Amino acid sequence: MKCFHHPDSDAVGLCKACGKGLCKLCAVDMGQGLACADSCEVAVRDLIVQIAISRKALATTPGAYKTQSTIGFVTGGIFMATAGLAALTPAWFVAPLLALFGVPMLYQGVRARRTYRSLLAAHKELPP
Repeated sequence: MKCFHHPDSDAVGLCKACGKGLCKLCAVDMGQGLACADSCEVAVRDLIVQIAISRKALATTPGAYKTQSTIGFVTGGIFMATAGLAALTPAWFVAPLLALFGVPMLYQGVRARRTYRSLLAAHKELPP
């Protein structure tokens, strides 16, 4: 591959922002990627910062989904158990209302658990 700006020079890498081939004269090493000198340095710096923020968020977000799934399962289970007990009492007419609250909470617990597992898998696939 040849340099975008100097077609007679071999490229040493690609700009992280625009993807153009860069020779040693045109490339600025930003630590975690190359940038076009005098044109893409700010964009590459911003990309590096955004990647770092995303990695941090991906590392901390699964815990929130785990908590959400636990709350969904516990509250949904409480509503469903109360609905089952209410069906056996003279206040049986309250049971469908309690179940109406319990089912969506259980469903949300299942969805949050799936998201938690997929985020954990995505985090494991990230390079160090």
